[in-house]
Amino acid sequence: MKAEGRSLGFFVAFGGGAAARWGCLALCERAALRERNFEKGAAMAFCTETVSVGQGAFVLEAVVTVTPRGIVVYACTPGFAHLGATAQAIPRPEPGRTATVSLLAVPCHRDEIPAHDIAAALATEFAMPCAASTGYHVENAAPADLQKMLDTNQELIAALEQRVARMLLSLGTL
Repeated sequence: MKAEGRSLGFFVAFGGGAAARWGCLALCERAALRERNFEKGAAMAFCTETVSVGQGAFVLEAVVTVTPRGIVVYACTPGFAHLGATAQAIPRPEPGRTATVSLLAVPCHRDEIPAHDIAAALATEFAMPCAASTGYHVENAAPADLQKMLDTNQELIAALEQRVARMLLSLGTL
């Protein structure tokens, strides 16, 4: 817990946080930084944490695992956790470009958009591969409910970006 407090203090102290500091590095510079850390014998470790956003039927919970070379996310509605879709995003090397995303969806599910958006956002922001699986469920969902779920997914992405930045910092890769 103490290490998280130090990470959080560092995150806040730099005005804009670690994500902003990370975002100002060019994509190739980020990859080179990771490679230098690896070549120096930096330990290959991982961190796993949970994130929760939303209210009522629109609560989303995510488990995120971060390594120095990739991110894995599973996000679901806690009352009906299941696997609806998986997306894998690979960052493009050109600055200012989004990630290339591949999708695999379970038939009759609409989880591919949230999975795509999570994987693409994290891979682009942190210049590393990201796999995201989602299982969202709202009983008898109307079009407004689907939009609310997509809006909540955007909240989740913002929370994940902050959490992943802190986790990478704790691993020494930021």
